[in-house]
Amino acid sequence: VGHFLQREQEQTRLDLKNQMRTLVREDQKSEYESNQQNHDQHKTASALFQCKIRRVPPEYFDGYKCLSSHLIQVGDVVDVLEEQVGPDKMYHLCRTTTTTTTLKKEKQKEDDKDNESVLIQHIGWFPTSCLEKLD
Repeated sequence: VGHFLQREQEQTRLDLKNQMRTLVREDQKSEYESNQQNHDQHKTASALFQCKIRRVPPEYFDGYKCLSSHLIQVGDVVDVLEEQVGPDKMYHLCRTTTTTTTLKKEKQKEDDKDNESVLIQHIGWFPTSCLEKLD
């Protein structure tokens, strides 16, 4: 009888564990889709104003909604898309746009340049205390 109860409890624990995993996966998928939609909307949104980065927060400022410190430098200019977001409204939603150069995949003519510019945008929260509004 004790062995039967023990197996039943173990099965109940495994069932609950599987249900929790399923719920967590569904929540993560929903959050990802929501973030993707917001990101796509903000790519083309007009900026409210621009700010200059006065200082870069520590490396541990790297949450999935943050504009990570490895993407920006002091003196960079960012577009502010939304003011006072996040915990205690201490952040602005910012967009930084950089251009990088890549090699062309195919050369059409020999006198073509060997590379092309690619626009890269990063969007995320950034502490208002690290920003200086530009006129």
